[in-house]
Amino acid sequence: NKRNQIATTTTIDSNSDTIRVRNNYAYEMPSGSIADLVLRKNLLSLPWKSLKTVQGNGNQENIVDATLYSYKQSSGYILPASVATAGNLPVSVTTEPNYIRDISYDRYDSHGNLVQSTDKSGLTTSYIWGYGGLYLVAKIDNCTFDRVMQISGLSTLGSTPLTDNLPETARNKLYDINTMTENNYQITVYERIPFVGISRITDTSGRSI
Repeated sequence: NKRNQIATTTTIDSNSDTIRVRNNYAYEMPSGSIADLVLRKNLLSLPWKSLKTVQGNGNQENIVDATLYSYKQSSGYILPASVATAGNLPVSVTTEPNYIRDISYDRYDSHGNLVQSTDKSGLTTSYIWGYGGLYLVAKIDNCTFDRVMQISGLSTLGSTPLTDNLPETARNKLYDINTMTENNYQITVYERIPFVGISRITDTSGRSI
């Protein structure tokens, strides 16, 4: 394209079919606040749309794979909002695919870390960050971030990540909530040793590796 980025790649497979992958970037989205911000922040490599097509000899060109990305602004950052893939394929390249959302990135903290996501089945997952927002220290499936922040010691996670690993008192409260409700939270806790890495991973049942 005009910014010297790869817009289309073309290959010929062993069946002599022509395979094309077309890439569009976030700054090429319809004019609006996010597209304008992407340009102003020079985030030119962010993907917007990717289409893979196949064209047999003398046949029409069909879309066989397609992915659509959306973005939003949060705490001054441009961050992913959702990823969707096309269903009911193949369709003609002249037809706009029907996109189905695979995952939505619902909420971020003030550091730009993802704190809640929802997958296409409706499962909501919350994330707790430690070490000033550098490392993930806990993941809770089937639980909203608002519910996490109701736990004593975790109420400021939206603006202030933990300074260390997940405190023992907060961890115990997470496990207590799981046993006292019917929400079936699935909790994974990651313990780290600074400058070394993950030292222990503990699941909902308390088993560690």
